[in-house]
Amino acid sequence: MSGTVLLIVGLASLAVVLAGLVAFALPAWRLGRRALRVGRDLGARVDHLARRADEVGRRAEAVAARGARIGEDLARLQASLRRLQLLAAAWQEAGQPYRALRRYLGK
Repeated sequence: MSGTVLLIVGLASLAVVLAGLVAFALPAWRLGRRALRVGRDLGARVDHLARRADEVGRRAEAVAARGARIGEDLARLQASLRRLQLLAAAWQEAGQPYRALRRYLGK
């Protein structure tokens, strides 16, 4: 083979290799840029979700504290209700002689 043919075959091979490299490198470059962008976005979203999780934890603690206070308040209300029932029963007993007198007098 002559040197010209070998040069043409070599240049054609080089052209094919360069075309393949461009065909591979361009999508790889785009993919790399997209991966970096997704990484930045994902980092921001993870930070946001971490802040939200902390907030949810704080709110859960607040709800638990309110639940404990509600239990204490309910116990106090029940004690107040028992006292009120005792007062109502005493009032009924105390009013019986007065009602008997009113019935006797016809008023």
